[in-house]
Amino acid sequence: MDRWRHSRAIPWVRVFGGLLLVLAGVWLIVAGPLFQRLWLDIIGVSMLILGGYLSCLGLTVLRHAPSNTRE
Repeated sequence: MDRWRHSRAIPWVRVFGGLLLVLAGVWLIVAGPLFQRLWLDIIGVSMLILGGYLSCLGLTVLRHAPSNTRE
C-alpha cells in the first residue's frame, strides 16, 4: 500500500480521473434541463468541483516532481 501511495503514476491518475469527473459533471449539467431533473445539476456541479480539484492537485504534483536524472 505504501508503495502505491508513493508511485509516480498517482499524479497522472489524479489528472485523468479529475478530467473524467469534469466531463461527467458537464454531461450531468447538460442532461439536467433536458430531463427536467434539478438534482442532476447539483450532482454535476459537485462533480465539476471535485474533478477540478483532483486535476489541479495532480498537475501541481507533476510540476513539482523532481526530474528523472541518473547519477
